[in-house]
Amino acid sequence: MNIEEKAAQIVVTAKVIAVASIDENGYPRPVAMVKLKDENGGSYKTLSVE
Repeated sequence: MNIEEKAAQIVVTAKVIAVASIDENGYPRPVAMVKLKDENGGSYKTLSVE
């Protein structure tokens, strides 16, 4: 299984995922996302902790 297939499997099966990007200083910026059901069967929304 290649990396794209693994990523697709995670998105389909996971209820919560963390997606990370790299900021301008080279540090990771992880963002938690939760899968919510909508009319189309589900989509991911970001979680915000203030």
